[in-house]
Amino acid sequence: MNIKTRTIEKIINIFYPPNAICIACGALRVDDARQLCARCAEDLQPRTPPFCPRCGKSGWVMECPDCALLKPDAMDGRRAAFLYRGAARRLVQALKYSSIAAAAEALARGMARVLPEERFDAIVPVPLHWVRQRQRGFNQAELLGDALSTLCGIPAKNALTRTRATQTQTQLDREDRAANVKAAFSVCAAINGFSILLIDDVLTTGSTANACAAALKAAGAEKVVMIAAAQAGIGEDE
Repeated sequence: MNIKTRTIEKIINIFYPPNAICIACGALRVDDARQLCARCAEDLQPRTPPFCPRCGKSGWVMECPDCALLKPDAMDGRRAAFLYRGAARRLVQALKYSSIAAAAEALARGMARVLPEERFDAIVPVPLHWVRQRQRGFNQAELLGDALSTLCGIPAKNALTRTRATQTQTQLDREDRAANVKAAFSVCAAINGFSILLIDDVLTTGSTANACAAALKAAGAEKVVMIAAAQAGIGEDE
């Protein structure tokens, strides 16, 4: 967390002590440990299993008809806790742009609810390029991974690095997203034989996750499943 972010949080805590405001919308008075007002708690749109292993859509045990037409990729599954709308979108943005720890905790609780019922060896966050991480002061995927690790007991491991800066994905279509992140990641830790939970804040086309999975499997990972805080459509993930 950078100095500017810490200063802002200190000022907020003076006027609105922790647990006194909703972390999603800023409404005063929150009376439960979730730190969400009743309206935002009801506004969350959780995803429910089963999930299409290719796109993460709910309701599909096997690949959905759209994904069945696509070529196989390096991922073994993708899923998200919430739709990227309403309160979930506000929580992701509070985490991504302000590093609000309570937002990471709230999102991680949703992510824990959709974890596959199998053994995993490590939680690995999608990395930022070092220049962007220095500018931002933190990596939101790492904050989510740490919060999820605390909840489920799976160790968090920074096993990936981003080897080159990439264009933001938000204005790109599916094909351009895949090209933008191709070969943009490398492995920096021993993960041979590991089953890995790959963590990110938003799942859209899954191009970034696939590029990460390709690097992890090339380094010996046995299985890679992505868990995201929220799922968005192309153009919604701003």
